[in-house]
Amino acid sequence: MTQDAPLVSLHPEVKAFIGEKRRMFIGGQWLDAQSGNTLEVRNPATEEVIAHVPAADKADVDAAVMAARKAFDDGPWTKMTPADRSKIIWKIGELISAHNEELAQLEAMDNGKPIMMARGADVPLSAEMFHYMAGWCTKIDGRLMTPSVH
Repeated sequence: MTQDAPLVSLHPEVKAFIGEKRRMFIGGQWLDAQSGNTLEVRNPATEEVIAHVPAADKADVDAAVMAARKAFDDGPWTKMTPADRSKIIWKIGELISAHNEELAQLEAMDNGKPIMMARGADVPLSAEMFHYMAGWCTKIDGRLMTPSVH
């Protein structure tokens, strides 16, 4: 095997993903940086450019913060029941688990780490964290419980 040969065959969805133009998700839309500038993303293990991403600057960050504030104030999330929020967060964990191989390949390339570490630890632990956090939706609601005195 030559030094340039990949250790794994890339999943077709990973090939497609890294071949697509990357954009920022702000206010429900996929956007380029307002400046039009991009940054290279390199696999630290090979120095290969695996993507170009928008180079967000102050204007982009301000737009993202304003969109997040609007979503928090007016969006559906804060109006949902804690149980409904929990189901969504749990589902994210399930989707991470269902796409373990694709996410592991992307994680290995983005961080220059062994694929086995991404497959066996990084991705499964990410799914586990979403499952754990899903339980907190129904536990923290901003109210204080006062003990009853007998």
